[in-house]
This record gives sequence, structure tokens and C-alpha cells, in this order.
Amino acid sequence: MKTQPVTPRAARLTLARRLLLNAAPWCAALGLLLPAPNAPAETHEIEAGGTITTTLFNSWNDGDTIMLKGDVQLGASPLTFDGKTFVFKSDTPLATRVIDALGTYHFATIYAGGTLTLDDIEIKNSIRGNNSGAILINGGDASGTAMFKGNFAITNATSGAAGGAIYVNQGSLHLGGNVTFTGNTAGATNAAGAIHVNTAGATLTFAGVSTFTSNTAGTTGGAINMGNNGTLLFKNTATFTGNMTGAVNAGGAINVGSGASITFEGVSTFTSNISGSGGGGGINIGASGSLVFKDNATFTGNLSNNGGAAIITSSPVIFEKDALFYSNTQASTASNRGGAIHIAGAGSLLIQGNAVFENNHN
Repeated sequence: MKTQPVTPRAARLTLARRLLLNAAPWCAALGLLLPAPNAPAETHEIEAGGTITTTLFNSWNDGDTIMLKGDVQLGASPLTFDGKTFVFKSDTPLATRVIDALGTYHFATIYAGGTLTLDDIEIKNSIRGNNSGAILINGGDASGTAMFKGNFAITNATSGAAGGAIYVNQGSLHLGGNVTFTGNTAGATNAAGAIHVNTAGATLTFAGVSTFTSNTAGTTGGAINMGNNGTLLFKNTATFTGNMTGAVNAGGAINVGSGASITFEGVSTFTSNISGSGGGGGINIGASGSLVFKDNATFTGNLSNNGGAAIITSSPVIFEKDALFYSNTQASTASNRGGAIHIAGAGSLLIQGNAVFENNHN
């Protein structure tokens, strides 16, 4: 048999291992401790009806997988992911497992370096008196981005302030799988029924299918609210249904500030979203930004109490394919600013595909 040549790197590694083994007895005799190797990643199973307690959570190591064999309860608040990576997954692919916070506990806080995979997991009834009903993000990876992997849902989360489901306090957020946000609520005087991104210039990316249903903000952004100069990107199908702002606020589904860009790469659908007197039953976008639909977009039955029942914009809006507007309503008798779209300031509209406007009311 032909012997493989030993590379200089391999020789150095072999020598290092021998030195470490030879040093161990001497270190023990002198009362010195060698660095412990990282614990290998393990899989922990939680039976249906089980409870995730602080003691149980602290027994898990970085990189571990938590497999749920049925619906479980949260008994600690919050789970803290500080530079750690965890995977929560269903024991059966495509069978959703629920982590129920019982309307008592806050699910998670994620600090810099933390990565969370939620695979076929639904976070339910999470609550917090401050920002973020379910997940608070205080930093991401080296690029400043918090990474979420897997398919998950957040349902009936309640925040006493902004971000009914998720509040991104620092950095950007990348959601890698299919996500569903249903029935989440922000505080009475705060923004974003589902997701609030606090950092100016941050990026919020949805790589998979995204669905937002019946989320409610106290102020702007019934589902999503972002500040100035942000980037909001949907790389797949996006559906917004029945989301709502406060009575005097804008963006029934989405609200973004000045200099922000919104891009829909897949099909987008906005149905029965409601904004207050700020306008934009579906979308409100400020000045010096952009709103681009690269695939078909449909707006049906959206309502604004002050212009732009589907969209109100001070920035250019481009539909690269079909744009369909059915039965949207601008309800203010004093406004008369667009039963479907209201263009303000430096805003503009370009529809490159087919355009259909039917039964919209001003």
C-alpha cells in the first residue's frame, strides 16, 4: 500500500496533540486546569405536555437540538440566547408543535451571535410589558444580522410597547424559512402589530413565504413598521390579511419611513387591511424611497380613513407585472385622496403589466 505523504500542517497538528497529552499529567499535579473541550451537540426530547423551565434550558449547550414530541408549555421568561445557537424542531416533519407561553411568559431574548432555528414550531400566547411580545433581538452576527432558520409561526403574542411579535432593537433580521404571524398585538400607543425594526438603515428579509393575518398596532404598521432608510425585502410570496393600525395612523399592513425601500420579488396579496387617518390601508411609504413589485400584486377590500386605500406614497412605485385593485375604500369625506392609490410629493407610479381598477371608492 502506498503511504500518503505527511503535510507540514498535519505534522504540526500531531505534535500539538502529543504536547497536550504529555502536559495533562503535569498540569494535574500542579493543580492547573486545561481548557475543557466544547461539549458535543446533543438532541433533547420533550414529551407532549412538558414544560421548558429555567433549569432545563440551562442544562442545554450551544448547538443542541430540542425535539418536541408534542405541544409543550413555557415555564421560564425569557429564554436567553447570548451568542449561542439552538434548534427547536418538531419530531415529525410538517407537524407543527406549539410552545405555549400561557399568556404569562416572554419566549426569548437574542443577543449578538445568537442563531435560532424554529422548524415547524409555533410560539403562542407570549407576552411582555415592554417591546416585543415574543422575541426581543439585541444584536445579530458579525454583519449585524440576526438569523432565523426554519418554518415557524408566532400567534397571539402581546407587547406592552412596540413589536407585537418581534422587536429588533439592534441590527437587521433575516428570516430564512416560511413564517406566519397571526393575531399579534402591539401596545395601545406603539407601532408594529407583528415586527418592528428599530434601527435606521436596517434590513428585514423574508426568504420564504410570509403570511400576516389579523395583527394590530396601536399606532403605525399593522403588521410591519420600519424606520428611515431601511430595506424591506420579500423574496417569495407575501400575504397580508386583516391587519390594522391605530385610529390616527398609517400603513394598515406596512409602514416605512423616509428613504426606505420595499421590494416584493414574489406574488403579493393585500386583503382587508385597515389604516387610520394617516392613510395607506395596505402600504404607507415616506419620501425618497422606493416601492417595487417584481411579480403580480393584488389589493382587495383595503380601507383607509385618509387617502390611499391600498397605497399612499411619497416615493416612486413600480409594478413590473400586473397590478390589480378591487373594492378598496378611502373612507374620509374630507380627504378624497385615492380609493386605491394616493401619490403625494415626489411620488410617482409606473405599471408595466396589466392594470385593473374595479369598484374602488373615494
